[in-house]
Amino acid sequence: MPAAVAALAVACARTEEQESPTPTPTPASVASPTPFALPPECSPAAQRVDGTSLAYRILYNEHGALLLDSDQFADLSGEIDGVLGQIRAAFPELPQVLARPPYVPSHIGLGLDNTFADTLDPAIWDAHSWPPISFGREDMDLLNERLGLRGLIFPHRYEEGASVYLCLDSLVNIPAAIHAYKDILVVRYAGPDSLVGDSTDIAIRQEVDAWYVVFRDAWGDCPAGCIEQRLHYFIADGVPRQVPEADALRDPILRELAETWGAQRLPSALPSPVPSPSPAPRTGGR
Repeated sequence: MPAAVAALAVACARTEEQESPTPTPTPASVASPTPFALPPECSPAAQRVDGTSLAYRILYNEHGALLLDSDQFADLSGEIDGVLGQIRAAFPELPQVLARPPYVPSHIGLGLDNTFADTLDPAIWDAHSWPPISFGREDMDLLNERLGLRGLIFPHRYEEGASVYLCLDSLVNIPAAIHAYKDILVVRYAGPDSLVGDSTDIAIRQEVDAWYVVFRDAWGDCPAGCIEQRLHYFIADGVPRQVPEADALRDPILRELAETWGAQRLPSALPSPVPSPSPAPRTGGR
């Protein structure tokens, strides 16, 4: 009996193999290790830490290159982390304030022309896509390669066209890359993957041998935009020192950093200096 049972099991297994449909090969352009599981570097949750967020914010304002210099980026982010570490060590009572990235790192959203979208592999709109990815246009494929395209996120096809987020190299200068994509004829829209809501933040600038830093503590319905905020002002030129708000708002650099979150939110009791009115014109003779 055991031998008969074993023979029956083998026969059943062969029958199942014969009846199982041959798997349809997944096109290389849309291969995904796990549907809807983003690679770590493409996840919106993969936010930059303080030094890299602030270094990126400084460098993308200073340079028009499509890719930031990796050594300069690493040196600046390391120096900023060192400055913030000194301040936090010297003032342990400082609230936990983290820098807010200007938008989701490495992401750019594109809106595509309807006629062009019709030429793409329909499977692209069904799931996330990982390289190799080709849009079938030399100008777009060359730009994607230059910017280190990692994958497509949330592709969506609709009646008038299509939209998709690109996951790019972490050193991509997002504003410069957006302008480059806008120059491609079939791209109807290009923009950042903006963050929703509000949060704590840090503004920083180096002048000569000193770092000027403003920490923004924020709370109160932050998903809709933080209602309350408290700013903490520091100058680090070797040994960090805290600057009282009244003095900070009279310092042009600290005041400009504080205006990052809206000049109208600064204390009204400390307005910007107002120029003295010109003397009234003289009339009559000498």
